[in-house]
Amino acid sequence: MVSGGMNCVKYLIFVFNLVFFLAGLGLVALGAVAHVNFREYSALYGSEVNLPAIFLLITGSVVFVISFFGCFGAYKENYCMVCTYAFLLGFILLLEIIAASIAYALQIQIGLVKPLQDSLPNYSDEKHQLVTQAWDRSQEKVQVQFILRCCGVHKPQDWSANPTLNMTGSVPDSCCVTKASGCGVGLLRANNTAIVFNEGCFDKVIYWAGEHNPIITGIVAGLAILELLCIVFACGLAQSIRRENEAV
Repeated sequence: MVSGGMNCVKYLIFVFNLVFFLAGLGLVALGAVAHVNFREYSALYGSEVNLPAIFLLITGSVVFVISFFGCFGAYKENYCMVCTYAFLLGFILLLEIIAASIAYALQIQIGLVKPLQDSLPNYSDEKHQLVTQAWDRSQEKVQVQFILRCCGVHKPQDWSANPTLNMTGSVPDSCCVTKASGCGVGLLRANNTAIVFNEGCFDKVIYWAGEHNPIITGIVAGLAILELLCIVFACGLAQSIRRENEAV
């Protein structure tokens, strides 16, 4: 049995991984909820919109399994389990760094514009009801445009790409600041855009992401530091357990 400072390290690892265990469950639950909600927007943004939810589900499941090795290995002072835990956590940390680098390099938001623009002509088409529902849902649910206070991809004029709306110079009613039946009819032809949201939905999403980026970055950086500490502690504990086993 380890003693001294390593005994404190042992319980620190146990507590850290108990937190990871609960966080893993939380990520799985959050991923499931996000998958249900994002699925409605796949008609606009493409299947890529589900990637964050899938990532949360996978990450939560992996964290759940790894934290088990950390908790049980530290509590039982099992050398193999602690080493496995340190290796898996190091591997996950490496994957997180690679994923963050790729996301930054590719600027993923660029790939979301085209699906949005391609969906505009399909609005109000009976063959593409999912697109219509995603852009402008019924009163029973909050509309995408209303909740973001936006219109079109970049601006209200984007709706001229829709053949039906372009015939009358109209925009969907969900673009109106004060929503009412037929409020969007003829607004573009009359050049009366004062009563509609003038910012595009894509731009609002990117703005929201940028506004919350420091918070997201801080959380990710904090988790990375915590993971690195756990790896260092686990390596130290493994060495201590090995020495104790060899001394017996």
